Amino acid sequence: MNLSIERALKKIEQGKGTLLVDIDGVLCSTEGNKYDYSEPDENMITLINSLYDKGNIIKIFTARGSSSGMDWEAFTQHQLANWGIRYHELIIGKPSCDLIIDDMAIRPDELLDIL
Repeated sequence: MNLSIERALKKIEQGKGTLLVDIDGVLCSTEGNKYDYSEPDENMITLINSLYDKGNIIKIFTARGSSSGMDWEAFTQHQLANWGIRYHELIIGKPSCDLIIDDMAIRPDELLDIL
């Protein structure tokens, strides 16, 4: 495992970490831009809420509306509340891209396996 990820996981296990968590494809499954039909991923929601409860900072981010220019903020806040997701900050407007390259990146399935 990457040394940076190991350090980050140690902080998270101690409740002193900050997690930046995407919505679509991580906290829920979404087909295209049909956000109103998104299905929550209960395993990821349970994990994120437990990390929040441990004291970690949870920042939810999304590219919703980045391409279309539509404002999905109120809808997304309502959706996260309905799904019972606890978080500290919602960041709307993540840059639209095909690939994020980051030494701290981890896939949801990897995180579930580790924690």
